[in-house]
Amino acid sequence: MGKVEVDNPMTKVKRNSEMDLCSVRSKKVRRKLEGAFQYSSVSYFLRWQEPNFFQKLFLKRKTKLIFCVNEAQLAKATAVIESLDLAEGDVTMIGKKSNNKYIF
Repeated sequence: MGKVEVDNPMTKVKRNSEMDLCSVRSKKVRRKLEGAFQYSSVSYFLRWQEPNFFQKLFLKRKTKLIFCVNEAQLAKATAVIESLDLAEGDVTMIGKKSNNKYIF
């Protein structure tokens, strides 16, 4: 039996529908957000953003974690974050299209 290939307009479309939702620096806040997203069935992934050598050395910057969600779940994920009891600077909202070059 031969290989069946499906050729329709949708097989050629490559679309990145991921959004950078927010960034956090604390492990405690990350765990809190992960638990809330899992409980609310929000699909997400984490992108780690390492500071360069000079930022680590002179500015004492830490690794930043960016929560990315599908744009179809953006409103639900934002509502989950707003429902949590977080301090003012714990979460930095981003809300823009993700720059993931490794997806496609």
